[in-house]
Amino acid sequence: MMKVSESMTNIIYGCVMMMLIGLGKGEVGASSPYSSSSSSSLSSAWLKKEKFLEKTKAPRDPLPFDINNMYTNLMYSYAAYCDGPVIDNWTCFWCTYNASMTTSGFIPVSILYNTSDNIQGYVGYQGNIGYVVFRGTEAASLKNWITDLDAGHSTPYLPVPNAYVHTGFFRAWMVAKAATIDAILKVMAVADIKVWQFTGHSLGAALSELAAVDIILEDVINAPVIIYNFGAPRVGNEAFVQYYDQLIATTYRATNMNDIVPHLPDEFMGFRHPATEVWWNTTNTYKICDGSGEDPTCSDSRLNLSIEDHLDYLGIHKDIGGC
Repeated sequence: MMKVSESMTNIIYGCVMMMLIGLGKGEVGASSPYSSSSSSSLSSAWLKKEKFLEKTKAPRDPLPFDINNMYTNLMYSYAAYCDGPVIDNWTCFWCTYNASMTTSGFIPVSILYNTSDNIQGYVGYQGNIGYVVFRGTEAASLKNWITDLDAGHSTPYLPVPNAYVHTGFFRAWMVAKAATIDAILKVMAVADIKVWQFTGHSLGAALSELAAVDIILEDVINAPVIIYNFGAPRVGNEAFVQYYDQLIATTYRATNMNDIVPHLPDEFMGFRHPATEVWWNTTNTYKICDGSGEDPTCSDSRLNLSIEDHLDYLGIHKDIGGC
């Protein structure tokens, strides 16, 4: 396995930061799909939030952290990197990796794939738990890397007053949105879903957060949402994160040691993480961080950042699966 030197990591980090720097100017780039004419109706997001919480009896306080559930969601997240056909018949490496403990009985319903933007994911269920899973960045896929790093501008998230989100991540979600909603409705037609789990690694983690909020605002689902994700970049600003944390009580966002991606885009550009981070400070030990989303004693305490740590979660390297 090729190791990335500290000096090379610093060079790459510097280049990424140069690409991201324009975001700090507060400019608006790609137009939001929510037109200004519809903003008055969409401003009812706060009422929709209360309706969702009441309808689903979604907990307003986080559920306890479950390490087994995090492991299960990692398997689902890694599986999203595999080819569609082996996900569809659930024979991929990660589909069967320790399956008796994790993904046994999972039924994939729809594979999500957009050729032009190379966005992939899948939706299915295991018993009465529905899963929405998005693929992260493929190192060999330039289009996905551009999506990750295209942070020269932020985009207004008009359903929430004063909220902005990362333009590249939001555009990727808009590409996948219609197919994702259709897939969720297909699952609900055949299964009595009691809870939805959204997950993903890297770019997939960012999409899991955006998708969950939008799916709730679209009034698509009728069950609470839980998010476990891995190596997520920052998606939105303070206003977006505050709304997110009120809407989705249970998010456990895994960060691994010196992983560079959770540090981007930078806080000084106005971006923040939602609660709650779970930081692996060694391969085998983790800390449940405070509810701020930006606990200075967790991954924010690390300066010597690593690309390699982004590929190795819970002591399991993503690339061993060959996907």
